Amino acid sequence: MALAELPPLTKIEARGPWGTVESFITSNNKCPAGDFLDHLKTISAKKKDNVKATAYFKFIVLFDQMAKTGQVQRKRFRSEMQGFYAFAHEHRNVQYRFPCFSDGRRWILTHGFAKPGAQEGLGEWPQREIDRAVELRKEYFLRKKLTTKGNP
Repeated sequence: MALAELPPLTKIEARGPWGTVESFITSNNKCPAGDFLDHLKTISAKKKDNVKATAYFKFIVLFDQMAKTGQVQRKRFRSEMQGFYAFAHEHRNVQYRFPCFSDGRRWILTHGFAKPGAQEGLGEWPQREIDRAVELRKEYFLRKKLTTKGNP
């Protein structure tokens, strides 16, 4: 695929004075974090949840808070492993995570998943989710390097 044919690198989820929270878009035009966010919205609609009580809405608020202030309470955003952080929220006894990493004043979301164990400390990230985050971060930096090569 030629460089000009590649999709945009990210999709902005929240923008503020501190920076941005962005979903990574893969070279095959998939947006795993955005797709998971849409999935959370769909779950809420099927259960006829109050919009402000949904996991989807809570993550939108967390992303916005990070973009505006550069910080989120530790319970909702924490350092995890291998240079990753995660936005976290529990809804209906399910823990959801959005792994991310920092690129300057940008937080890049790799994907989202439901974490095993509904209580803190019960269950680590499944290895497949760690591997997926690592691979998506590698692709992000490779594509970023390709798109900025030759640009001042």
